[in-house]
Amino acid sequence: MAKRRKGPGSNGADDHPDARTCHWPGCERQIPPHYWACAEHWAALPKRLRDRVARAYRPGQEIDKQPSREYIRTAQEVHHWMVEHDIR
Repeated sequence: MAKRRKGPGSNGADDHPDARTCHWPGCERQIPPHYWACAEHWAALPKRLRDRVARAYRPGQEIDKQPSREYIRTAQEVHHWMVEHDIR
């Protein structure tokens, strides 16, 4: 039996009760709430953006729904990049 990958790009949502969809526009893949995107779309982001998301993320913000202003600004920047590049 293969081991399941863990981390921001793995997709362990099938056994997570609060799974949500990937942030990528049009992607319907289910991911755990503390992930930004599914593995494919996380890998599609430039490393500089992945690093900014990781730096701005505060563990537990997906639970208390209180992301920092930096995280929100980063999320907006990443969203604009995704729309501009329209990688499917």
